[in-house]
Amino acid sequence: MGGAGVPLKGGWQEFARPILVYFWSFVVALLIFSPGGAFTIYEGGEKIRHPEPIRDARVNFTVLGFAVLFERYSIGVAWRES
Repeated sequence: MGGAGVPLKGGWQEFARPILVYFWSFVVALLIFSPGGAFTIYEGGEKIRHPEPIRDARVNFTVLGFAVLFERYSIGVAWRES
């Protein structure tokens, strides 16, 4: 199987290159996102075992409000384009 810059000879190898590109892209994505997911699970477990009281809920509601506004905007754009 040809590497970068190595031409493939034809036959089944012509169909193998896209499969290999998607496979290795998937492997790289797993390597990038798996540590973050594992850390998130660990932190979530720590927060469940040792909860802290909420000091100021306004920040939480502000972030949620902006998220709702951004989602509403993206849904409006998608609705207009369809």
